[in-house]
Amino acid sequence: LQNHQISYSSFKLRIWNEVATVFLVAIVFLVVLRETMSWVWGVAGILLFGVLLMLAIRMYKKLREKKQ
Repeated sequence: LQNHQISYSSFKLRIWNEVATVFLVAIVFLVVLRETMSWVWGVAGILLFGVLLMLAIRMYKKLREKKQ
């Protein structure tokens, strides 16, 4: 960064941004639904949410590349 060169692509930076989103959703669900939900369903839900985010990111990338 000191040489004004970023070694990460926009795709990798977007992934890091979405990882933070997954953590935020996981924390909120843990606090709100801690007593009513089992850990198995919680982990499955977070994994499913992560997979859906990855699919959405890849679809957006393909759509953006198609327009250029």
